[in-house]
Amino acid sequence: SITRPSHREGFVAVKEAVFPFARFPNADLLLGPEMLSTGEVMGWDRDSETAYAKAQLAAGMELPREGGLLFSVGDLAQRAAFEPLALKAVELGYQVCVTSETAMAWSMETRERLYRVWSVEEAIACIRAGDVKLLISIDTREGSSQEATSMRRAGLEAGLPYFTRLSNTRALIGALEVVSRDSLPSVNALQGDNHSGV
Repeated sequence: SITRPSHREGFVAVKEAVFPFARFPNADLLLGPEMLSTGEVMGWDRDSETAYAKAQLAAGMELPREGGLLFSVGDLAQRAAFEPLALKAVELGYQVCVTSETAMAWSMETRERLYRVWSVEEAIACIRAGDVKLLISIDTREGSSQEATSMRRAGLEAGLPYFTRLSNTRALIGALEVVSRDSLPSVNALQGDNHSGV
């Protein structure tokens, strides 16, 4: 969530929940109403994109400045919404890889700009080989296949930053524009009075 703290005029704060998926070997990364976070972190800066990048870093997910991004959108109703986000990532210089079912919902012009189109099995192998630096995997909890669940688990086990919602992915693309252009943002503790370098 994004808020604007009244005591820090001109700053944007982004709060991020931390979930203990790594502790449960068979758990899927898709969030449900029964999921409880083990804590929350916050990133703040003068723009929402940098604040979001800081929140991810504080949550243990360092966003890559380059390399492969994998899009896999199992939810048919949402596939078209991810096409412009993938194109923006291409424009930022990332190698955008997509699972084949997702790619088929996008235009030929977009597919020609993709770095790779993989089956889910190939995607899992490439995650394990280190060819993917960030995973975007969107599904409904009811419609998710075992293959898609296995892909998300492979991403978690590989330590990849992962995103499972459209709203988060939109914020992510803005944050990637920051980290691909500039050095990674610094993260400082909020305790104390000197916040000039947040």
